[in-house]
Amino acid sequence: MKPATRLVLLVLLLLPGPAGAQDPPPGDAKAGQTEQKYEKALTALRDEDSIARSRAVETLRRLRIPKAVTPLLRMAVTEPMAYIARLAGEAAFRLDAEKAWAVLLDLVRERKGQGAPVRRNLVILLREAGTPEAGKLLLYRFKGSPDPRVQVEVLRAIGHLKLEDGVGYVKAALAARNIDVRNAAAVAAGRLGSVDLVPALLAALDNSDGFHGKFAAWALGRIDDPSVFNKVQARLGSASGESGEARAKALEATARAENVDRLVAILTASRSREYREAAAIALGRLGVKKPEVQDSLFARMMRDPHRLVRGACWHALSRVGGERLVTPLKKRAGQRDPELAKYVFHLAGDLRVHSLSPLLLKVMINERRNDMLRYAAAINFWKAADAGQVEAFERRLLKSRGRFLQRGIEALGFRRNPRGFRFLLKMLRVLRDGSPEEYLVEKSLERITGHFFGPDPGIWKKWFEKNPKFFTPKQYELERNKWREDFDKENKGFRQTEETEYAVQLGLEFLARHQHPDGRFDPQKFTELDTERVSSGAEGARFQLDPSGTTALAVLAFLGAGYSPAEGKYKDVIQRALDYLEARQQANGDFLTNDLVGGYDRPLGVQAFAEAYMLTRNPRYAWCAQRGIDLLTTIQNQLGGWRYRIPIQTTDTSCMSWNLFALKSGEKAGLEVREIAFAGCYHVMDLYSDAVKDQREDFIDIDPNYGYEVGRGTDYTFQTGYQNPVWDTKYATVPLGIMCRIFLGWRRSHPFCIGSANKVLRDMMEEIPRNEDWSLYRSAREYPTYAWYYGTLAMHQMGGRYFRLWNQRIKKVIPGTQTKKGPMRGSWPVWNHDTVAGRMYTAAMGVLTLETYYRYLPVLQD
Repeated sequence: MKPATRLVLLVLLLLPGPAGAQDPPPGDAKAGQTEQKYEKALTALRDEDSIARSRAVETLRRLRIPKAVTPLLRMAVTEPMAYIARLAGEAAFRLDAEKAWAVLLDLVRERKGQGAPVRRNLVILLREAGTPEAGKLLLYRFKGSPDPRVQVEVLRAIGHLKLEDGVGYVKAALAARNIDVRNAAAVAAGRLGSVDLVPALLAALDNSDGFHGKFAAWALGRIDDPSVFNKVQARLGSASGESGEARAKALEATARAENVDRLVAILTASRSREYREAAAIALGRLGVKKPEVQDSLFARMMRDPHRLVRGACWHALSRVGGERLVTPLKKRAGQRDPELAKYVFHLAGDLRVHSLSPLLLKVMINERRNDMLRYAAAINFWKAADAGQVEAFERRLLKSRGRFLQRGIEALGFRRNPRGFRFLLKMLRVLRDGSPEEYLVEKSLERITGHFFGPDPGIWKKWFEKNPKFFTPKQYELERNKWREDFDKENKGFRQTEETEYAVQLGLEFLARHQHPDGRFDPQKFTELDTERVSSGAEGARFQLDPSGTTALAVLAFLGAGYSPAEGKYKDVIQRALDYLEARQQANGDFLTNDLVGGYDRPLGVQAFAEAYMLTRNPRYAWCAQRGIDLLTTIQNQLGGWRYRIPIQTTDTSCMSWNLFALKSGEKAGLEVREIAFAGCYHVMDLYSDAVKDQREDFIDIDPNYGYEVGRGTDYTFQTGYQNPVWDTKYATVPLGIMCRIFLGWRRSHPFCIGSANKVLRDMMEEIPRNEDWSLYRSAREYPTYAWYYGTLAMHQMGGRYFRLWNQRIKKVIPGTQTKKGPMRGSWPVWNHDTVAGRMYTAAMGVLTLETYYRYLPVLQD
């Protein structure tokens, strides 16, 4: 029986049948239906399909029948999937904690001497019991297990339950041979927060095996004792490479307000780039606005030889700066170094230094070689200038010609407020029809509103009357489940099917089954976890890519399906992954120095932390995301984008798009994202996309109905390229361009979005094989799952016929091509260049694509 068929049958079995002529009284009928559901769920607990088993556990939990405790726990002990065993234990203890404890005691006695999987599950169940008695039994029965899998679960239970009696076991485990055990011991040490573990953790800082030094640094940061920082500082020495990064991470993580003077000394005198950078980041996090803090940060920002240190000082000053900085900013305002000048401009805007607005005006008009510097000057002119300076600029602009007029109009595109909007309309009225300057005004209106209605001020006035609060800061938080319910009511036929949802669950199960004990999802070594023999074909990544990127992708896939690290079926899976990402993240927000594909790994980590923070409001995730955002802003290059590695001064729309998504996620989470970061992304899109010249937006297309078809009757097309405006059919840059523009504020009614969607329908639709024989299928895309992902995201945003036509095929292609049997069950084939990243990547991307139906709110109206 096919998995999808089994799922449908299971759902039908759990639904009550039609009422008959001789039905029992309503109360008895309801009880009878509940009993039927109970019996069916008990049968499903023994199903070969792990998804059916997990759903049966959830059904028994919802039914709230105490007699389900025994079958749940007996099933949990032999369950091969750890997440289902944990879920069954959680359900049993919620149904009847006293009975569950009695049954579990019997199971512990019965299962003595059984294999490692059983012992692992018993440890998981004891952790779910969550009582002191459970902790004592866990330590007594299982801490001597020789199997690393059991040891890892014991250590996680010690940390989760905060078992003080387990400190000695954790200390010994920090010196174990097995790296998974050592890393789990570090996580347990961090959760215990015991000062007794500090010496062992300090000794582990130099251990680079499995990034253990960074796990130790993470643990040290969670021990809330002021003496820890002093001990870390005493061990700094001259370490370099990974050990230097681990010590720098420990330095930043353990710093407290009472350590500010020592941080200043390290920033001022240390010869290590990593230590100076970590000290600056810690000073920014602590937010202590002492004069010596501001002075040392400013001095280092202006003269440190390393770019990352200068950037860290800049971000720190944005958090601790004050009036004391005004004088040094004035002295150094004439910087010729564009990077330092940019920092000065931003701080002048932060502090509203009115006396520097003439300089900012001069740069935003006259700078010719560095677009990003010109944008920085324009952004901060509107912050620094007082009312009189703004009025003087407006008067001069109305009378000017040539470069001042053109650059001044460009600068108006960074003035997002009602007065700026009205002044642009005034410019439309006074400029000559059809002039280049009139078009520039249209482009500035486009930048601040996302619309491109044309040069008629009357249309713009009509639009603003319908949207008077457009420039009021918006509340970004979204209650996803409520939105799903409302969207479903109004947009039938635009959503997921039973087949697509089953494919999501199958993909998540594949990911959960291949998570390493330390929490990572490794793109190459995941096949080590399979008990079945893996085929000799290319299943893992072609190269050993850093696991941080695929781990972050997996986290996004679980969160996108509505799961949380705080509760639910996959809470332990997500929590382990987030622990791994936290441990792996360096003090500066990066994951791996000189990472082969860091241009993707960094933003993916930021996005995972930002979404986890939005869901849990855990401040630790906020700081992890913020550090990453700061790093992305620092390393944004002279073109406004990013490439794979930090020093590279070129960009492409693919790397840029993932960084933009991360920055937007951070902004929606309420974190600090500078406008210059988005301005750079805007600039890259302008460089590598077709420009709209003849078409204008139709006012009727701003209809907020998702089923409304924007661009009806249009046949024009637009495109976005990779490193130039030329599009190659192998790539996904056209739908990627739609998503980037929408994240930058453009609406689906914009001609560029409509023209790009027209091109997607014309040139990117996947073919359905004859008789839907998926053995015949082969995508023409270079990176198929990448193309599916961006195509589905973009067409979902466009709505109407665009998504209806796209979804008619993609909802068949993705479930149809998913592997249904064997150890790769739940992932997707690695066609073409997908072999670079492997099955772990295709699984996460396939799941994320099918979650589009409910993951992102369509941007339909103002």
